Amino acid sequence: MAKPTIVRGIGPKTPLARAAPRLLLARLADARHLAPAAAEGDPDAVHDLRVSCRRLRVALDLLGNGELAEQETQVKELQDALGAVRDGHVQRPWLESTGLQPLLHEADARAGAASAAMGAAVHRFERTAAPVLQEKAKAACPGGKLGGKRMRDEMQRRLQRLDKRLQKARDLSAKNAHALRIAAKKVRYQAELLDRAFPDVAPRLLDDIEALQDALGELHDADARVSMLARFLEGADEDEVPPALAALSLVLAERDALAANACREMKRWRKKGLLHDARAAL
Repeated sequence: MAKPTIVRGIGPKTPLARAAPRLLLARLADARHLAPAAAEGDPDAVHDLRVSCRRLRVALDLLGNGELAEQETQVKELQDALGAVRDGHVQRPWLESTGLQPLLHEADARAGAASAAMGAAVHRFERTAAPVLQEKAKAACPGGKLGGKRMRDEMQRRLQRLDKRLQKARDLSAKNAHALRIAAKKVRYQAELLDRAFPDVAPRLLDDIEALQDALGELHDADARVSMLARFLEGADEDEVPPALAALSLVLAERDALAANACREMKRWRKKGLLHDARAAL
């Protein structure tokens, strides 16, 4: 995963009116830098641009002062288009291993449509959304300081939401695990954005949250495979059912192992009191 551009020369006491434009423009520049390669279908660029879109959306939500909601929606549209292609990249090796040709052909058809939609979304972003964002980011002028009460409250809110998701996801159902994964991502991208605002909190959060996010990401990929096979079995021909059931059995066993790993990571978070310590330090 590509690292976000570091914005230097800002700190906790920097007025948001000065810090916000620099942070917003840095996140936008990261996305625009990756756009050409992503439009060409480069797998790493597709992944990195998708992450850059998430980072940009967090910055728009946090620093846009309520005036960049329309642009945040446009960035999400690009993120979703990239996600459809990225999901195909992730699942392709597993699909080939199943030997289920109808499932593979169906995935190929989806991949072609997703790639075309992604290319159009990237060009639309570059042509329409990015120039507007560039100008509005320069003019962003929220009140307060980078390490002030508003940013502390926003960080607390994200941490509280992650804590609630951790408590709710004890059973690690697909729905709860996905919600926890999203909450962890948002904490990570907000901590990246505010690392200069809260130097005693953000670096530790970033060090610890990566393993949790990775474990939940692997579990999410397994859940996607379970869903694909379940849908396939609903309309499978008689001769396709045995190999599909065999593949499903393997995926379910894999999911059990990945869920156990994610549970260990969640317990580590609870045992170390990472969220409690971070919230107390803000």
